[in-house]
Amino acid sequence: MHHTSVQSHYVSRLKNVGLNCWNAWYHLMTNVSGNKLIIREISNGL
Repeated sequence: MHHTSVQSHYVSRLKNVGLNCWNAWYHLMTNVSGNKLIIREISNGL
C-alpha cells in the first residue's frame, strides 16, 4: 500500500514537471518575437 502511494506521488510529480515544460515550450512557440528569434537562429545555422 505504501509503495503504491509513493509511486502515484512520483507519477503526479512527473506529470507536473512535464506540464510545466510543455507550458514553457507552448508559450515560447506562440510568442511572435520568440518565433522570429528561433527562425533567425535556424537560418543562421543553415
